[in-house]
Amino acid sequence: MKFEKIILSEIGDYLLQKTDQMEWTERGLELSNPYVINEEGLAQQIKAEKLLITNNVIQGIQEGEFEEETV
Repeated sequence: MKFEKIILSEIGDYLLQKTDQMEWTERGLELSNPYVINEEGLAQQIKAEKLLITNNVIQGIQEGEFEEETV
């Protein structure tokens, strides 16, 4: 599956299929329908519609075209 963004954080690495699935808020970065990289290194969709990552745990954001295998 193709992804456009990877959000690196202390609590996990999250992938987004489209750039418009993220929005900066006062509390941090809000992600819609994100995937997470699991322990096996595969992208797994999170069941929550939205996920908030606070600013203090974000380590970086990568943009581009990423191909990841999903569960």
